[in-house]
Amino acid sequence: MSGTMEAIKEKGNSVRIAFLADTHLGFDFPLRPRIDRRRRGPDFFNNFNRALEMAVNHGADVVVHGGDVFFRSKIPEAIIAKAYEPLLPMADSGLPILLVPGNHERSVLPASPLFHHPNIHVFKSPCTRVLNFRGYQIAMGGFPNVRHQAGYNFPRILDETGLLDTVSDVKILCMHQSVDGAQVGPVNFTFRKGRDVIGRDQIPEEIPLVLSGHIHRHQILKLSSNGYVVYSGSIDRTSFSEKAEKKGFYLIDVDLEPSLKFIFNFMELDTRPMFDLIVPENLSHREETLAFVQTRIREFPANSIVRVVPAVDQQSIWLGSATLRMLSPDTMNVDLKYNRGEYQRDSKANR
Repeated sequence: MSGTMEAIKEKGNSVRIAFLADTHLGFDFPLRPRIDRRRRGPDFFNNFNRALEMAVNHGADVVVHGGDVFFRSKIPEAIIAKAYEPLLPMADSGLPILLVPGNHERSVLPASPLFHHPNIHVFKSPCTRVLNFRGYQIAMGGFPNVRHQAGYNFPRILDETGLLDTVSDVKILCMHQSVDGAQVGPVNFTFRKGRDVIGRDQIPEEIPLVLSGHIHRHQILKLSSNGYVVYSGSIDRTSFSEKAEKKGFYLIDVDLEPSLKFIFNFMELDTRPMFDLIVPENLSHREETLAFVQTRIREFPANSIVRVVPAVDQQSIWLGSATLRMLSPDTMNVDLKYNRGEYQRDSKANR
């Protein structure tokens, strides 16, 4: 068994899986915004629709979403409808679509009549669905995100899926969890096996492929049994800790003859560049601070996402949301970093 990266090829004795995850639809997508400014929400919807379009154009046999379709559990009906809308014509065409509820949805996807479609399957509870392609049987087991003690409970939950007992040509597990060895962030934080992290040694050799969401950096982890854990990553950058990461999804060819082989092709999606604009500490007057920020902003590409990082609290007062919008082009997202941890937070005036 082997895993390689190569050009997209014609399908022979293989099954092609389109695997995406962590789309976080609804992020920065207010239905009634209080101010007129560029939003990041359309970026996520555009990449979601683009990934589905590419999956169809490249002849995917099945689409798997590894969880966090939405960015939170309570979503307006209009956002839910907009997210589910492109799935119906795909399912009507005969393309199976499998959805894993993620942690952002609190392990339950918003209900929809779409879920009654025979070609759409949601892993509402641990279970296995067998799909037939060109005479091959592919067993796709899965379960919704386990928010607590996933590592401890994994053997029991895997057993509940029935995947190991299912007769098929290949068994694939779909989930939304952290697996030891996965890396995130600019300093390559590495997850280690524990109470909430599934160990790679817990994955039986009968399962040569695991498709998982939850980790936003795309990566492939090798299993000691010659299998793989695949993270497709998020389809767009959700924080500045991801600003150097490429975003996209995987097309995976499962070659079944003459022997089992996986071919992984990462399909990159367009993302807007992210920059930190560091304000020097020695700028102690409002006018020179604003002039510095405006000059630096002009050096970035017009469609950039910029985070202004003040050195002192006084600079934060001068660089309010309205001021930053005035200093930057309409095509740019510019926000202020507050001293509240790693992740960017918008002020109330920016919502």
